[in-house]
Amino acid sequence: MPQPSSPAPKSKIDNLPAIKNWKPAPIFSVLGLLASVVVWNNLASYVGEPLACAIQAIVVIIYVLVFYRSYFTEKPRIASSKGISFLNYAIVFHTTASIGDIIGVLCVASVIFGVFLNRNLKRSHDEEDPWTGISYIVAIVFFLALVGFTTWYEGIPHIIANGDGTYKMTQPAANSTQDSSSSTAHQSQENTLQRLTIPGTNSQITISGEWKYLTRNNSDKSLNDGLVLIPPSTGKYAGLLVYATDMSQYVNEYINQYGENPNVEIIDKDAVLGQNSVTINSLQNETAELVEINGIEYWKAQAEGTSSDSNLVRKSVSYFCLVGTNLYEYTLFTTDESDETNEALAADLEQIVASASYQ
Repeated sequence: MPQPSSPAPKSKIDNLPAIKNWKPAPIFSVLGLLASVVVWNNLASYVGEPLACAIQAIVVIIYVLVFYRSYFTEKPRIASSKGISFLNYAIVFHTTASIGDIIGVLCVASVIFGVFLNRNLKRSHDEEDPWTGISYIVAIVFFLALVGFTTWYEGIPHIIANGDGTYKMTQPAANSTQDSSSSTAHQSQENTLQRLTIPGTNSQITISGEWKYLTRNNSDKSLNDGLVLIPPSTGKYAGLLVYATDMSQYVNEYINQYGENPNVEIIDKDAVLGQNSVTINSLQNETAELVEINGIEYWKAQAEGTSSDSNLVRKSVSYFCLVGTNLYEYTLFTTDESDETNEALAADLEQIVASASYQ
């Protein structure tokens, strides 16, 4: 009597339609990638990058927990390989790098996570053994961290590119030492003067009510913070930095040796010129001379050149003076301004230096 044949062993993926029927769909992956670019560009332009990143993180978390994990169950949210391939790439739409100019900005993060999510599905299909991997967990952690980083980055001054290949410095209101209402008042009251204290000292300077200002925190706690002054009506990035450095150790050593207080001439001319290379990498010309303003002697240094991060011409004018035990520095940076604007800003700088009341 013939024996009934034994049934074929059941595969672990027989009841998992998304994995069992998985087939690579590269065209739909590319379409998902392009869709991610469109989504991000529109979202970021409407709500801003910080909020767009938060929305991105929420969408990623919902997708990987609700949709992606369901692909490894008997009732997947989507069973089509084409639909899954599209979403695995489209879901990660934060533009982290630019690749080429033909199709615009592509998403490196989208490519990385899309590849890994699709690979997990292919591996599960080929080995007939469900494998979710940890890619979805990494995606969640990555985008939650991205939200925090973007929020922090948007809250500090930083250089951004303009559409014409030039650059400008952002001045976030959150970091300003004044609130938005007082900032508006400063801009509108042209004849109002602001009296500011130089951080780390009791010395003060006076600036026009049109100027904005904020405190630049120094990560090295042994150094004083500085003032960043932003002039009105400049086309590109221009700013004035004001610092005071404690020189008490050197001043006391000088007094002990020579029996008198030093002046700014103890600072060598080469040391003054050396400050120019901090922000200008390729110097075209530079000068330094001693000048006197309100009975106080200053080193005045001027420089012109280009920086490593752009080919834009940068100009700087600096004043250094030694009063008491503090070395005061005033440095004006301008980028691609007109000669007339540069002359006006240089005159403003000299007026601010002349307004100083040293304590």
